[in-house]
Amino acid sequence: MMRSNEKQSAKQFEAMGAMGSNRNKTVIAIVLVSIMGLMWARVLLQKKPATARAETAVLKENATKQDSSKSCAIKYMILPRVEGRHDVIGRDLFCSRSWNNNEAKTNTGGNSIKEQGDVVVEKIQINVKLEAISSGASPKAFINGMLLEKGGRLVVKADGSKYEVDVKSITDGAVVLAVNGVEFTVAMSKAVETTD
Repeated sequence: MMRSNEKQSAKQFEAMGAMGSNRNKTVIAIVLVSIMGLMWARVLLQKKPATARAETAVLKENATKQDSSKSCAIKYMILPRVEGRHDVIGRDLFCSRSWNNNEAKTNTGGNSIKEQGDVVVEKIQINVKLEAISSGASPKAFINGMLLEKGGRLVVKADGSKYEVDVKSITDGAVVLAVNGVEFTVAMSKAVETTD
């Protein structure tokens, strides 16, 4: 019997110890919340100094005097056009005016055909992209990912067919190519600026 009573009292002591630590935390929390409540009550219920009330009254009077003395009038004026202030993007992608022109400019790539009339040559010219020209004793051109010089050959695909294109001459900014005896010039693409 004694042992069962001792076990029960030990369990009760452990429970009281656990509650005791919780009780301490609860008491501390209640004290802190009550201090916080007192501080807020003091701030909210305390009278403000008379100088603070006087300043707000003076500010209100000055504001009403200024409002009544001046009348608001909106005047529209044209701003001067200053160089650099009203710059526009040269090629505005979001502009709807030239949306159909962008595709045509990129397809041609700045190329021009000397002899018109041959549709095959036009299709080949569209597929030829001149990327760079190296000038010097023996000028070279970088066309469609290949480095070529005068007399070199390039294979171009157009409409599912392959065509051999010969390099006739290389100048500063343009290359003369020939296919089936028809010569055409491929020029370096130049940036096109549009103004709104």
